Amino acid sequence: MELKVHVSEAVDLTGFMFVIHNSGRKEDEELIERMLKHDPAEQKLDQIRQRLSAAEHERLEVFMNEDSAIVPALLPILLEEEPELSASAFSEKLRKLDNSVIRSSMFSRAFTDTTYDGTDIEQGKRLVEQLAVPAKEKWKLFYYLDRPEALKDELAALIEEMYATYYKPMREEAFSAAAAYRAELLEQPNDPEHPVRRLVADYVDVDNVDVIHVYPSFSLNIGFMLADVSKERTVHFSIGIQRFSLMESKLNEEELFGLLKVLTDERRFRLLRLLKKRPHYGYELAEALGVSNSTISHHLAILLSHQFVTSDRAENRVYYKVNTAEIKRVMAQVESMFAT
Repeated sequence: MELKVHVSEAVDLTGFMFVIHNSGRKEDEELIERMLKHDPAEQKLDQIRQRLSAAEHERLEVFMNEDSAIVPALLPILLEEEPELSASAFSEKLRKLDNSVIRSSMFSRAFTDTTYDGTDIEQGKRLVEQLAVPAKEKWKLFYYLDRPEALKDELAALIEEMYATYYKPMREEAFSAAAAYRAELLEQPNDPEHPVRRLVADYVDVDNVDVIHVYPSFSLNIGFMLADVSKERTVHFSIGIQRFSLMESKLNEEELFGLLKVLTDERRFRLLRLLKKRPHYGYELAEALGVSNSTISHHLAILLSHQFVTSDRAENRVYYKVNTAEIKRVMAQVESMFAT
């Protein structure tokens, strides 16, 4: 499984638009605030968030909503022949995309398995009906299935405005940080235990992947975005430049408290109880807990990153199961902390 690492302005701009609009879910705000309290990148992004108008948030909500995430879904198609895509080429290529490609790509981040090619609009609408997303997001997808030209025009205009108004002043800093992290990731690219390979293996069947395209991102910071292009045996993976340093940091008392909060969140606790009975796949978990796919994806990402859950692919689905050994390890540390 080959690693190819790229520095792409378009990828970081996508991460930038996502994080300035989706500033963190309430149940994790306290933990994230402690981890990033004095982080310069996070302070810079927070200043930009505060400058955004209500109208700008509304436009970002259309394309960067956590449930539908239209831009991250379209991005792999735009990166196919130009992985180090610039911001200007980003909007130009978007405007030239075939309408059927727009339609088919809208489902690439969903849990629903599909070979939809975007030619039959009614088939696309039936797929939307199956998605575990809020009704508002379904109506938006219906609208753009009928009007892909509107999607291209509105999204390209938003990309150009966000770049010129907010991203361009920090572009050089973001590019330099991503380039430095690229060199770090390439120090041992053939290592089977490379952290990128380990993290990607939590989400896709690596036996069906030939190439991982990795995009270091200043704007994502401690986050990541992943797109599995199964038919191409390719994964596009954007990783925040502080993601692995955070994951590998020493477990102190404050971090142990954070892990306990991860485990005792009500939805994650119910999710772990379900997984204790038997392995489940994402859509199945969303249905059982009565939440959207993006909510389940969010909670699984947290549990996977702390190794409380593991994943395996079978029958063209990714199944998740609880890692009782890791939970017991954390509980043992809690017990030792209070032992007399």
